[in-house]
Amino acid sequence: MKSFPDLLSTDETFAMRMNIIRSLLAVLLLGALAGCGSMPLGKADRGTVLEAALNNYRKLIRWGYYDEAAKYLRTPDGQPIAADLKTAARYRVTNYTVSNSIVADDNKEARVIAAIEYYELDSGVIHLLHDAQMWWYDATGKRWYLASPLPHFGVEDEDMPPPTAIAPAAPVVPPTHNTPPASSAPPVSRR
Repeated sequence: MKSFPDLLSTDETFAMRMNIIRSLLAVLLLGALAGCGSMPLGKADRGTVLEAALNNYRKLIRWGYYDEAAKYLRTPDGQPIAADLKTAARYRVTNYTVSNSIVADDNKEARVIAAIEYYELDSGVIHLLHDAQMWWYDATGKRWYLASPLPHFGVEDEDMPPPTAIAPAAPVVPPTHNTPPASSAPPVSRR
């Protein structure tokens, strides 16, 4: 009987064993992939896939990849939604935050409100847009799609201040020499 080092010294035996190992690994990998593809996603898994889709869409819009973001746009019957990429190219997003999301009990639909701060390239003035989105899950493709158009840049939200706005501070009145400075610490009793 040959020892392990003797087997390695024979080129033919080593090559034959490596081919068998490669073949077994390929069969195992194909079997695992085939098994994963046929398993339906549960509610929790669909939630995870939704989070990933929302995050990817947010990044695409934030960095101006509107053509890639438009690949998420589909009607619930699977038809692509036309995107006005020429208009969208005139705008740059400075901040994109998902401010609210509601997912249906069956995890097949989601309503999302995104607060988007943006500016038009010609003006440079920051505007705020609250983008209402309706997402739906495609069980066949195992992915989420957006049934709403790209954000409607150029439409102002007049009723809400931008999320980064700071309320004006109260006017500062300098203390006089007779008035001690205000302190938030409780008074100390002296006996």
